[in-house]
Amino acid sequence: MNNNRLFKCVAFRTALKSYMKQLTTEQVASIIQTGGKDFLNTMIVMAEHDVNDLVGNQNERFGIVIPEGMVHNYIDRWFNDLTNYVGENIFKDDRYRINFVLPSSLRSRKAATWMLNEFINKNRPLMNPAFRYALCTYIKQLTTEKIASLIHTAKVSFLNTMFVMTQDDINDHAKNRYEWFGIVIPDDLLQQYIEKYFNGLTNEFWLVDNIHTNRALKI
Repeated sequence: MNNNRLFKCVAFRTALKSYMKQLTTEQVASIIQTGGKDFLNTMIVMAEHDVNDLVGNQNERFGIVIPEGMVHNYIDRWFNDLTNYVGENIFKDDRYRINFVLPSSLRSRKAATWMLNEFINKNRPLMNPAFRYALCTYIKQLTTEKIASLIHTAKVSFLNTMFVMTQDDINDHAKNRYEWFGIVIPDDLLQQYIEKYFNGLTNEFWLVDNIHTNRALKI
């Protein structure tokens, strides 16, 4: 958005804001269901006052307000994006003027965790206390079966950053936003989590760094 020349025009910015406000509930529901993860992360807000005309980032001057009754839909979609997030590492070779992406299989857990943290830090609804409360409630209501499925299928960065041993490991005032919430590992699933985590360690190149990024170990 920062590269769009039309954003320099006040009339265009006003027209775009008006267009967003006129989106129907059905249109917003469709965007939440099918929109790209980066769009949902940066262009959706909880309330009109979460839009700021005076900030430097263009995208924060606009926002689609989540309609009443659709917060759960948004959280469900965003949470699913979190479980599957792997990010990108784009490397530039100035000599040959080419870019290439490092495959996720060659990234350390530390790098993957950093990218997930950055993704969470860019989420605009998280800056709203009502959304954070709704997200924490959503996580607390996850069933044992759902948590077991997450342990089995979620990406390594999610396993490293989103699981905790107790409710006390969640810190509302932490610098890292992902520490504002977390999934408490049920007692009967601890063995399953350890097996999944240990299996990942046996196939990692950056063992020490990977251990340091795991939240469940910080007790």
